[in-house]
Amino acid sequence: MVPFLSDYRDLLAREDVDAVVISSPAVHHAEQIAAAARAGKHHP
Repeated sequence: MVPFLSDYRDLLAREDVDAVVISSPAVHHAEQIAAAARAGKHHP
């Protein structure tokens, strides 16, 4: 079962997550991709 998270930063903080796909509105992409990179997550 996948838990529901209301904040993407909670997802990025999880150690069992290795990669993320950004599918939010384009206006948020830069911030979210930068946060994912800082958290060490892969982004295709």
